[in-house]
Amino acid sequence: MGEPSKEHHDGEENKVIAEPDSKMAWLMVACAFFMNFVGTGTIAILGLYSVHFASNEFKDQPQTTLQLVVGCVGSISALCSLLSGIVIQKVGFRNTVLISGLIYAAGMIVTSFASQIWHLIVGESILVGVASSFAFITTVTLLPQWLNKYRGVALGISAAGSGVGGLVLSPLVQYLIDMVGIQWAIRINGIIVTVILLSCGLIVRPRINMPPRSKLVDFSIIKSKKFLSFYAVGLFTGLGFWSPFYLIGFYCKYHGISATSTSIILGLMNGGSAVGRILIGQVSKYTGSINALIFTQLICSLSFVLIWNFATVTWSLIIFAIVFGMFSGAFYTLSPMISPQLFGVEKLAQVNGLYFTSIAPGSLVGPMISQALITLYTTKAGDLEIINYFPMQIYLFAVYIASVIFVILLRIQLTKELFKKI
Repeated sequence: MGEPSKEHHDGEENKVIAEPDSKMAWLMVACAFFMNFVGTGTIAILGLYSVHFASNEFKDQPQTTLQLVVGCVGSISALCSLLSGIVIQKVGFRNTVLISGLIYAAGMIVTSFASQIWHLIVGESILVGVASSFAFITTVTLLPQWLNKYRGVALGISAAGSGVGGLVLSPLVQYLIDMVGIQWAIRINGIIVTVILLSCGLIVRPRINMPPRSKLVDFSIIKSKKFLSFYAVGLFTGLGFWSPFYLIGFYCKYHGISATSTSIILGLMNGGSAVGRILIGQVSKYTGSINALIFTQLICSLSFVLIWNFATVTWSLIIFAIVFGMFSGAFYTLSPMISPQLFGVEKLAQVNGLYFTSIAPGSLVGPMISQALITLYTTKAGDLEIINYFPMQIYLFAVYIASVIFVILLRIQLTKELFKKI
């Protein structure tokens, strides 16, 4: 979509600071990459902390409780998307990122001292969840202002930050846990996050200074049938997205795979996500964002029953990790590209803020449902515990297929032409 150099809002001319696709624009892309590297990348490796907690500090707690804690992180992050959009409108991009860095620091400190579940909920779930939301919504709202011609590439690079972050942080955090213990591993992780977020916060700025909107929530967006279909895509994706990231560690442990190999598998899942976010963002230039999303969501659904179901050793789990990571990560590149396609650039803060709340319910209950299915289909033969993961994999297949159905519905609402780029 083309973007004029001057825009209007409520009858006022908005001040343009720089032209799109400039050198400054790519500096904003770099900041967005590193914000996702630490902000979302850390959330993607929380499964490593959970596996350690389940065998040590919180070994007396049921695994469903620990899944509730990590599920709350993604849920609160998504639920705060609307709040993040409002905060951006009120205090600007820079202050939002600085606030994010400070809240993230507090969350990691509280988590490092956790001795009870409610400590984890306050530190890991609430504070880290809110902070990551502020950072993420900033990235998906900032970049479409700065880039026109290379918007897909920019959003792909930005979104890839979380995958690269997970790839780098996963073995690093496991090494720190082994060398200095869980508490200092969390603190060092927190220091890395805070330094990078605060540094990026001092750099980011809008390309267009827009006056604050009189309406913080545009209810005409919510009433749109296109938005409701789009929202349903996020709702069902949220029910399945985080489960592989959070449960792969327990799955590997059950099949006798070492902690080091597990961290590599989780890292490659995040690395695949990084590649997919850039590559599929590029491919969407030729296929259209909605067409690309149909394909990637379908591949994700099939990966659960055709790959993960049969993967019980390191090499086969690496294949699943790369395939799921690559195609699931595309959701976070393609969704911000679809938003301006549906509602224009000026409403991005509101649309993204509203849209990403769709992931909240699923991020909370999705990992819990997955864990509940695992528990339900766990049996014992003497001292031997036998776990049937297939019902959980069928559940993940079903929710991703549901998301595919709603992407197709959105496409039909926009065009009836079967082979149209859209």
